[in-house]
Amino acid sequence: MQVAVTAVKQWSITNKLQLNPNKCKELLTDFKKPQHQFDVATVNSKELERVNSVKVLGVAIASTLEWNCHI
Repeated sequence: MQVAVTAVKQWSITNKLQLNPNKCKELLTDFKKPQHQFDVATVNSKELERVNSVKVLGVAIASTLEWNCHI
């Protein structure tokens, strides 16, 4: 997981953008039983908050990929 976060961070640096770890969230989607245990991702040495659902541009997305979540 951290490899993907590092790639996004590198892309943002290349494109002169800055990631704000206080506004970044980690949303895991894993349907495997038992679920995988992932380490918490970090940006600038700050752990990202792990959430079960998030709202992006007015669209609520849940870790279960259901559309009926209310944030």
